Amino acid sequence: MSPIDNAALLDAFWAEVAETGWRGTTIEGVAARAGIERAALRGRFRCLFDFLRLHGEIVDEGMVAGITPDPLSTPRDRIFDAVMQRIDRMQPYRVGLTRFLSEVKGDPFTALGLAALLPASMARLLDAVGIDVGGPLGALRVKGLCAVWLYTVKAWREDEGADLSATMAALDRALERAEQFGRSLRLPPGDIIAESDTSSP
Repeated sequence: MSPIDNAALLDAFWAEVAETGWRGTTIEGVAARAGIERAALRGRFRCLFDFLRLHGEIVDEGMVAGITPDPLSTPRDRIFDAVMQRIDRMQPYRVGLTRFLSEVKGDPFTALGLAALLPASMARLLDAVGIDVGGPLGALRVKGLCAVWLYTVKAWREDEGADLSATMAALDRALERAEQFGRSLRLPPGDIIAESDTSSP
């Protein structure tokens, strides 16, 4: 049996979601669209959530690969660039993703599952740009970046511009608010920390 092309499989998954919606998507439909036998997915893809997990892995890997280390840049600039790298990796799946995000509100179990995966992705992002995620302070940084990410994705969903300027502006605002809170705790410039209310920077 030939190895499964994860990128092609993810393309098929989001194309299926774009066409049929989250509730209409099935593993059989994804397999058919990808041109592979359903049996080839058995064991690894037992439910649709496994495709979401694959999406996170591929997006995170692409984000890390796209980061160019710059020792002269500020932590905030490095985070900004890494978040936009992650957004760029989502762009090819935009139609399917935006439909999914609008429909997942009615699927609390999937939403909770995604919420559980997000901190690991944000920790990986921070680690990739050289920001410590260890200890209580690191945990707060991860929590703060989760809030920044969710706010940015909300703007991205509504951003129809090819240059994603509205998305970048929202990210900049979110990072500014997080950084201001960090400064109030006398943390180094550019450090981000979770605030009690970061849902609407």
